[in-house]
Amino acid sequence: MSEPLSFIRRISISALFLIVVPWCIVLAICLRVMLLPGAPTFDDRDAEEMKQIVAALESHRAKYGEYPPDFSTDDPAREIREHLANAFPLRDHEVDLPGNLDSLNPSNALYFWLRGMCTSNPQFPVTGGRNHLKPPMTIEEAVEEIESLDSIKLMRDKGVNVEKTNEYQELFRSYEIMIASQMIEHDFKMYRNSLFPFVARKLNRNREYSAWSNSRPLVYFRSDSFTDPPTDTIGNEDIAFPYQSPESSRERVRYMAATTFQIVNAGQDGVYGSSSIRTSDAYLDDAHCDNITSFSFLPLGRTQLAKQRKTAVRQCMVTPLMAIFCTLLYPVAVALRRPEEGVSVLSRSLRAQWSNTKPSAAWKRILDRQRNRKRISAIDRMKVAHLSAPRHNENPNPNRQPRTLSRSRNTQDSPPRK
Repeated sequence: MSEPLSFIRRISISALFLIVVPWCIVLAICLRVMLLPGAPTFDDRDAEEMKQIVAALESHRAKYGEYPPDFSTDDPAREIREHLANAFPLRDHEVDLPGNLDSLNPSNALYFWLRGMCTSNPQFPVTGGRNHLKPPMTIEEAVEEIESLDSIKLMRDKGVNVEKTNEYQELFRSYEIMIASQMIEHDFKMYRNSLFPFVARKLNRNREYSAWSNSRPLVYFRSDSFTDPPTDTIGNEDIAFPYQSPESSRERVRYMAATTFQIVNAGQDGVYGSSSIRTSDAYLDDAHCDNITSFSFLPLGRTQLAKQRKTAVRQCMVTPLMAIFCTLLYPVAVALRRPEEGVSVLSRSLRAQWSNTKPSAAWKRILDRQRNRKRISAIDRMKVAHLSAPRHNENPNPNRQPRTLSRSRNTQDSPPRK
C-alpha cells in the first residue's frame, strides 16, 4: 500500500476504531453483567445454627480433649471406646453401646455426641444403664398405631395404597416429630448436659439432624478422615465430601480446616455435590455453590460470585466513559488528518527508522549475499542480451559492394585528418 488512503476511507477506519469498537466492548460487558448468576440465597437460621454447633464442638473438645469421631470407619464401637477412654475409665465398653450402633455414620454423629453423656453413671455414659429410663416410642410402634386407625383400615379394605396417600404421610410425619420430641426429652432427662439445643422437628427417626432450609442432614467430618471419606454417608443419594483448600492440587491435596473438622450443609437446593472440590471452584457448580460449611457460614459460591459481579460492574462503569471519550476524539482525529496524508507517511517514517537502526553482522552478510546475487544475475542478463543482438558493422548482404562517395572534379583533395 504505497498510495495514501483516501479521505473517506480514513474516516471510516477512524470511526471503526474510535466509535464502533469501544461501544461494542461496552455492550459485551453489559451483557456479561446481565448474564452473571446472582449470589445464592440462604437462610439466616442455618448460619446462626452452624455457629452454635461449632461452639458446641469446641466445648466438647475442651471437655474430652479432642473433637468427637465422625463414625466414618467400619467399627464405630472402637471409635467410641477410644474417645471416651480417658473421660470414663470405668465404662463397660462391651455393654454400654447404643441401640443404633450399626447405623452410626457422619450424618448422625452430631446428635450422638452433642446430646451429651450420662455423667451420673460413669459405667454407662452412653446408654445411662439398662433400666435407667424408659426409651421413647419406636417407629415400629408408631406404624402399628397408624395402622390401627379406622380411616386407614377403611382405605386399605377398599384396596387403596395407603402409604402413598397424603393422610398417611401426614400422620407418619407427625409421629416422627412426636418420636423425635420424646427422644430429645428422654435424652435430656438422662444426660442433662446437652451441648446444643436440638429442634425436634428437624430430627428424623435415624437421629439425623437436618438444616432449616432443607430436609438433608448436617454431615460431620473430623480432620483425620478427610483423606479417606466414607463411601456412603447418607444412604443411596448424593454423597457429601470434605472441601479442599484453594491451594490444593493433584500432586498435593490440602483441605480446609485441616486440623479441626468440617460440617456440610446441603443449602437451599438440598444437594451436596458428589465430589470433593476446591472452595474456589464451588461457584462453578450449582450443587456446591449454595452449600454452607463450618469454616464459611455463608454459601461457598457467594463470595466468589460477589467478587465477579463487583468487578464486572466496575468495568461496566469505566468502559462507557472510555467509549464517550473516544467518540469525542473522533472529529478531532478526522480534522487533524489531511487528505494527502495516509499510509505513505507511515511507510516513509518506518523506512527512516529502519535506516537509523544498525543491523547485525549476520544480517549484513545476508544483505551482501543478496546484492551479489542480484548483481551477478543482472550481468548475466546483460551478456545474453548483448550476444543475441545484431552487430552494426556486419554486412548483411555479402554480394553487395559497399557504397563510396564520389568526389567532384573541381574540388581539391582535402588534407588528411589528424
